[in-house]
Amino acid sequence: MDITAPILAAHSIGGIVLGSNIESVLAGFYEQQQEVELTLHNNPSVLLHSYKVDSGVVTINSNEQGVILSISCQPPYKGKYGDRLWPGMSIAQIKAVTQKQLLTCSALVLDGELGMFFSLPPPYDEYDYIRELPDDLVLDTIYVMDRMWRGY
Repeated sequence: MDITAPILAAHSIGGIVLGSNIESVLAGFYEQQQEVELTLHNNPSVLLHSYKVDSGVVTINSNEQGVILSISCQPPYKGKYGDRLWPGMSIAQIKAVTQKQLLTCSALVLDGELGMFFSLPPPYDEYDYIRELPDDLVLDTIYVMDRMWRGY
């Protein structure tokens, strides 16, 4: 895993690619003696296996068959999306480098790109408009998923 790798919407974080098999990714982590913590989440549509790597710098979610469905990162991850967005940005910083912001399903989707988003912490995950969020609110977690994630 490369924590300086670019964040690629609907594709990858840290060089870990959506749609890959988790077993091959885990083998690399164990070989490098990286800490991996597994938790299970029973979502309505799928039982997620969530692998938190190095205390959550990167988290990988797979289905029961081992297919990677989503990947998230948080500081100290250093890679950027489009050389302008990274985990740990404030709302003011995000607004300064994006033209369009949409709050939906506890996510902040930027410039119409559904394959990459910031997750919103409670209680802000219930808000409807970015103007309701404080400018100094820092968003630590970026996700990449398939662009059709709304049913997930």
